[in-house]
Amino acid sequence: APTGSEAGANWNHWQLHAHYYPPLLRSATVRKFMVGYEMLAQAQRDLTPEQ
Repeated sequence: APTGSEAGANWNHWQLHAHYYPPLLRSATVRKFMVGYEMLAQAQRDLTPEQ
C-alpha cells in the first residue's frame, strides 16, 4: 500500500497480479523438467498422464 506523500492519492487503478502454478508434488518417482518463461523457468513436474 502507498505510504508517505502517496497515502492520500487516488489509487483506483490498482490491480491484483497473481501466478497460479500446477501441482508439484505428484510423486517422488516422477521426474522434474526445466520449463520455459511461462512457468518462470523453474523445475516443474510433467503433467501428462502416467502409464
